Amino acid sequence: MRNPKSFYENLAALAVGGTSLAFQLKDRNSNMAAAQLLQQQIEHNLLNRELLLAQREAALAERKAEFALQKAKELQELQRPPEIDKSSVFYFISDLLNSTLDFFNSLGPIHTSAVLNILIILTIIQIVINIFLIYLSDYYISKLNLELRYPMLARFLKARKAITKGSLVAYTLILGLVVIYGLLVNIAILVYF
Repeated sequence: MRNPKSFYENLAALAVGGTSLAFQLKDRNSNMAAAQLLQQQIEHNLLNRELLLAQREAALAERKAEFALQKAKELQELQRPPEIDKSSVFYFISDLLNSTLDFFNSLGPIHTSAVLNILIILTIIQIVINIFLIYLSDYYISKLNLELRYPMLARFLKARKAITKGSLVAYTLILGLVVIYGLLVNIAILVYF
């Protein structure tokens, strides 16, 4: 049979073990709560680190974008043509050419022919005046004997005569080309319009 002492001892041991089991369960629950709290803190720290890394990456990307934008502006400044001063001669000539081209683009074929005829007549008049002045200057040079009076001037006058002969040929050639061009344009306008 059983020993009563051992029964009580077992019962006491069970009671002490139960208490310690209760303490162990309490400790385990508090340890689990602490572990959950620790796990939440770790997750929170990881989220903070990820957020911090994302912020750093965003700041770095923003700096790179600003740098790229600055480089793009510098390249654009290098490629931009220089500003033309509106009081300069180049601006005046450019404006005159643009307005002249706009005027000719707005004309019809008959009006263009009329303008071309006027320009041909003015060119012919200018060439005839230049040829007349060349012959007149040669006449006065020979009449006043400038070559004999001023020997230093003689070399210049000889060079001028050579240039004059060349310019007479050039003026005659230009005159012939202008007349032929004017005739061709006028014939083309008569045929096609």
